[in-house]
Amino acid sequence: MKIIDIKLTNFQGISSLEIELDGKSASIYAPARKHSEKPGEARDKIVQLVGDLPRIELFARQRAPGWDAWGDEVDRWGDCL
Repeated sequence: MKIIDIKLTNFQGISSLEIELDGKSASIYAPARKHSEKPGEARDKIVQLVGDLPRIELFARQRAPGWDAWGDEVDRWGDCL
């Protein structure tokens, strides 16, 4: 099992997402979205770092293709396209 460390911060309307795995890292900067919503590019970066493995987003707000989603608000916000 691979463990990924993800840090999401918002400052002055910009979301900063840092993803780290086994010494490899990626950063994403995007306009801020709804409270605690991760930029859509985050999923692509994670797949680039770990490969095409089974994956789950915990505390998800939306379902995304290729991802299992778990969280109270999954069906509240709709699917990612």
